[in-house]
Amino acid sequence: MIQILNDINVGIQSYCFRKFTLEKTALLLAQCGIDTLEISRIHLDVINTEVVPDIAMSVLADIGIQISAYGSNRLTNDEDKLRRIFGFAKRFGIKVLTADPDHDALDLISRLCDEYGIKVAIHNHGRDDMRHGRASMLKEILDTTANNIGVCLDTGWMIDAGDDPVAFADANMSRIYGIHLKDFSYDTSGIRHETLIGEGLLELESLLRILKVHDYTGNITIEYEKNPDDPVPDLKKCIENLITANSMI
Repeated sequence: MIQILNDINVGIQSYCFRKFTLEKTALLLAQCGIDTLEISRIHLDVINTEVVPDIAMSVLADIGIQISAYGSNRLTNDEDKLRRIFGFAKRFGIKVLTADPDHDALDLISRLCDEYGIKVAIHNHGRDDMRHGRASMLKEILDTTANNIGVCLDTGWMIDAGDDPVAFADANMSRIYGIHLKDFSYDTSGIRHETLIGEGLLELESLLRILKVHDYTGNITIEYEKNPDDPVPDLKKCIENLITANSMI
């Protein structure tokens, strides 16, 4: 277990372990010294899967892994499918769904959030995300939806969109229900390169300081996508950078 800020358990997005089974992912997570996982649909797709959720979740529970969130999921205006996702989350005590929602589904999603006692956190995905990629797009949704719909702030992808994740967090903290720690650098040709967190353009210490000022209590999840065949060494370095930045605030 690794905690920062207000005793928040740091998690890892299971997509980092996308080359491995859920059982192997659990073992690799332990090697990182982490007991918290945001589970991706690549490991458990409750809509299109042959894996029984009860079995998959029991694998994690048996070795003491906590689930901080589930996603990211495309949420469409299909009530039956939405109820399957919300029902799964409710059954296993998952309080946040990381999501890519269709805009025509937002009213239904908000109603289901109230019914199931779950929040939806919209994940931004960079300059090429024409629905939720930019800070202004997220702000427009926040201004027109209830508080049960918020943001999963992906720091790297916000940088990729040309926006400042620290400033966005400061201005919208009450609606941030999850954070994906990701970092990018860019070469002279503007080509994006993923870096260890805190070693690219992300002002990691400044972000943590803003979270502390606002008494943030949501999820903090490392998402490092490079080296999927052997992710643990780099994830450990990301964790070290995070711990160091946390000690400086």
